[in-house]
Amino acid sequence: MKDFYAILGVSSSASEAEIKKAFRKLAVQYHPDKNPAPDSKHLFQEINEAYDVIGDRQKRALYDLRLANPFAEILNQQEPPKHRDPAYRRKGPVHAGKKEPPATYVLMRDNLKYFMWVSRIGLLASALFFIDYVLPYRQAEEKIQQMYDVTVRNRVSYSIIVTESGRKIKLYEKASIFADEPRIKFIFTMLYGTTISVSNTSETYRVEVAYMYGSLIFFPIFLFVNSFMAILLRKRVELSFNLNIVGIVLLIINLVFI
Repeated sequence: MKDFYAILGVSSSASEAEIKKAFRKLAVQYHPDKNPAPDSKHLFQEINEAYDVIGDRQKRALYDLRLANPFAEILNQQEPPKHRDPAYRRKGPVHAGKKEPPATYVLMRDNLKYFMWVSRIGLLASALFFIDYVLPYRQAEEKIQQMYDVTVRNRVSYSIIVTESGRKIKLYEKASIFADEPRIKFIFTMLYGTTISVSNTSETYRVEVAYMYGSLIFFPIFLFVNSFMAILLRKRVELSFNLNIVGIVLLIINLVFI
């Protein structure tokens, strides 16, 4: 804090007349027009500043208080004036009171851009499925090359029929019904080539194969809706991240059963 009394060369108990006399003397001495010294301008400014404060009765009283107790300046700070507009709200510091987000949220936020590929792939896969579903199916007849059962934990899980072209048809019931048939007919999709059904050449019995194109069609529907919502709500990090996790499960289910 500047000592204005020392600048004017008077004591702190000097009268107003003494302060005024000292100021006039110094102002003439250090005026830049009359004093060519390099620091005369700076000294002249400080002299004016000092007289502006202690030359005024009210400012001098406040200055003396602050000089005697430096902490009085902090304690006597006035609140900033309120804005006339009631809608105006002075914003605090940007980082004041701001809490760090949870670690799980940060992890989701940083990895969401990678998980969004799950939704993009899911959206594309489900869209292609629906195109494949509405396109006309094709039909073929081939010779049975091989037939065998696949066991899981000592139980027959499904059967495989291999045709002469190398096509493998998975049956979730025993393939023994075709054991006496040298040839089979099968219907398959245009895009994915998924086998829809298998029958004997006379078509006296038929086995539905592609459950995804029948009773399980709700899985591709769920995948499409889930992927679309994850992309649409990508700004809501936690929700979009969880939708992508669900999308991974739905995508695996769809790829297995298509």
